[in-house]
Amino acid sequence: MLNAGVIPELERGGYAVEAIRLGAFDPKGIAELNTPYHSLYTQIQSESSYLAEVHPNDSLWMAAKHRQLRKESGRALVLVLDQFEELFTWPPEAVSQFKRELAALVNRKMPQALSQTLQKLPQDRFSEEQWEEIYRPLPIKVVMAIRADSGRGGAQAFFV
Repeated sequence: MLNAGVIPELERGGYAVEAIRLGAFDPKGIAELNTPYHSLYTQIQSESSYLAEVHPNDSLWMAAKHRQLRKESGRALVLVLDQFEELFTWPPEAVSQFKRELAALVNRKMPQALSQTLQKLPQDRFSEEQWEEIYRPLPIKVVMAIRADSGRGGAQAFFV
């Protein structure tokens, strides 16, 4: 349903869509490389922008901002999180990291360290247009797809 209907409709509506299928926790896997956070970060990251020159950072917010500055400026990014119920098979630390990063991203909150770095820069470090782009809000939407038969109650706790 997502691939056949929802995603194509969003794309026709002018959105930049990134679909991420969250996998179940596998204790035998290399956990750091396949956590829900890493999967999402890898999917939305693009080449670094001029902002990386003054503040390298690997947050979801920064990945989305680089994307906005490089290629998707006028389009809202829609993250489609397929099999969202699988998030709750992960250890609590992985779920917490994902929750923190996703909350910062959807709340469009610029990381405090970046804000402090930018305040210390001389005004001529970037052009007027670049300064406007840096402070332009990130248009982000999230679609969380949960199978009706999953039987996992963890999604409720995610939103608390």
